[in-house]
This record gives sequence, structure tokens and C-alpha cells, in this order.
Amino acid sequence: MFFKQDLVKVQQLMTDGKLRASMMLTHTFDFNTIGEHYQEQVVNNKGLLKGIISF
Repeated sequence: MFFKQDLVKVQQLMTDGKLRASMMLTHTFDFNTIGEHYQEQVVNNKGLLKGIISF
């Protein structure tokens, strides 16, 4: 479960330059094809931490 103190700690690490958003990015999805594999690649993907959709 995600707690407010976790968010505060992450924000501080990012402010201090010890953590970058790109370090948490695990997957990139193409906007035109994400619908075809959404269930498999997003919903059922236990390795997905943070994904982005590229346009």
C-alpha cells in the first residue's frame, strides 16, 4: 500500500537529485497499439512499475 510518507520521501530524493523519474520508468507503450495488448502488458504485468504511452 502506498502511504503519504512514501510520497514525501520520494519527493525529497528527487529534490536532492538522488532519484530521477527516468529511474522508475520500466515500460514504454505506443499509443496506436496499446489497446491490442493492454490486458497482457499492463494489467497482468507484474514487472510494470511505471509505464508511459508515446504518441
